[in-house]
Amino acid sequence: MPALTLPLHDDIVVRPITSLDIPTVREIHSDTLPISYPVSFFLQLLVLPARLCLIAHPRSNPANIVGFISAVLQPQTNSDGCLSSAPPSHPTTLEAGDLGNRLRVPRIEILTLGVLPAYQQRGLARHLVQCMIQNLCTATCKAVLLYANVAVSNNKALKFYEHMGLRVSSEVISNLYRTCINGTKDGYLLVGMVYR
Repeated sequence: MPALTLPLHDDIVVRPITSLDIPTVREIHSDTLPISYPVSFFLQLLVLPARLCLIAHPRSNPANIVGFISAVLQPQTNSDGCLSSAPPSHPTTLEAGDLGNRLRVPRIEILTLGVLPAYQQRGLARHLVQCMIQNLCTATCKAVLLYANVAVSNNKALKFYEHMGLRVSSEVISNLYRTCINGTKDGYLLVGMVYR
């Protein structure tokens, strides 16, 4: 993928993560999100073809990562209605997947999304989501079913996703964030169609 610039901030570049970026992304992840993931999570983003992690950095300083997003393109069903690979891990995600299959649109699950505080409220998170959609979907795709899990206490993320067009589509999912360092471990599933 060629590097993309953020129109509102011509000095910001978005590109795929490399193995050299993992320590910095893990550090930013810890600073911006209350959930800890092992190194293996980030390594999977490099090697599994349906997964992708994009990072944002100033053009003049590629080592200064200021935001990231990781996502997975979920499998579609075969003509007989069976999933073409393993189903998502919990029932509410499968329901969202079923909706995407009925509508015959790609389904993208956002795994993580974080932007350093100094770069928040500038459209960078929205741009990262749009870059992810662009990279995981074909050019002819006009819409995607986007979904994400969010901690019930993360009001900033809930508002962000609502502005993107996603809505809470589940009851509280108990103990969703088992590795949460502080705050609640319960979460919601948010789902919505995003048009390109």
